[in-house]
Amino acid sequence: MQLTEATKTWAVEDLWAGYVDADAHWFSWSEGWTETWDWIGADVCSECGQFVVGVRGEEHHNDLGDTECEGWLYDEGPMMNYYYPVNVERIGGPEEAARALADLPLVVINFLDQDAYDTEEYALALSGGGMDLSWEICEAYTRLGYLPPTHFARVPDYGRNTARECYILSAIRRSIEIAQTRLDHDLAYLVSLEERDR
Repeated sequence: MQLTEATKTWAVEDLWAGYVDADAHWFSWSEGWTETWDWIGADVCSECGQFVVGVRGEEHHNDLGDTECEGWLYDEGPMMNYYYPVNVERIGGPEEAARALADLPLVVINFLDQDAYDTEEYALALSGGGMDLSWEICEAYTRLGYLPPTHFARVPDYGRNTARECYILSAIRRSIEIAQTRLDHDLAYLVSLEERDR
């Protein structure tokens, strides 16, 4: 299952269902940075269009690598006090995940002490806010090879159906179908317990 170079999207049928039931977790980013958590930022250079990983705040491209490009890069890190669990290994690790999300308002979080937070090693966090970013969160999961969590299924209605939106809606629909099937199985099991001694 490889990312398509031109579109950087997975086929919906190839998206894994590991995070269909995932939820948002509250977390304060105001303390513990570089001690218990860190972020992997990325941006697209304003001058040459190259994807650059390792961006911290506002920087010149030539300050971060072996290039003469003086374009600007910007990544402010996590801004909203929530994170969304994800395993980044499906796409090749945290740097590849950050690169895949460079044009979305999300960053990859690395929890350096998973036991302290009872969470996975990596997660996603919003690097922007001020509006409902459910579309972007759902798209981020699909770019990393997963169906989006149903928690974000009620995306805002912007009154259009672009190819991007149709793709994300298809992925959300698949998430809901899987969640519904799981609930149907849970209900059938519960009914079998209730009827066992009748």
